[in-house]
Amino acid sequence: MQTVRKIYHIKKFSNGFQAIFYHKADLYSIGLSLYLRAGHIFEDKTSLGLSHFAEHMIFKGTSVHPTIKLLNQYQDQIAFYPAAYTASDRVTIYGTAPKAKLKEALEHLGRLVFDSLCKDEDIE
Repeated sequence: MQTVRKIYHIKKFSNGFQAIFYHKADLYSIGLSLYLRAGHIFEDKTSLGLSHFAEHMIFKGTSVHPTIKLLNQYQDQIAFYPAAYTASDRVTIYGTAPKAKLKEALEHLGRLVFDSLCKDEDIE
């Protein structure tokens, strides 16, 4: 009987966050996707569109890279170009980067989601 090698593993964190890791040693780049439970099925008539609005706000700046220009310069530096979309039940932020920049790309993705500035002028 042949043993099947598990090619991925799931890490569950105490805060409810889950990560799925899939490793292929011969690839040059890595892909990151972050799924947030949001979307119009979770919104009512007073918050309709908020998920989609928030999706756009994450690309306006963080405390580390407070302007769009600085954000884009850093993304050029680490060759990580995130994008996002909103579906009925989730907001997905995703991108690819060189495997050598995994740590920087993960940190940057986290800052985009959890440290967006949401400046008044961008909200207006």
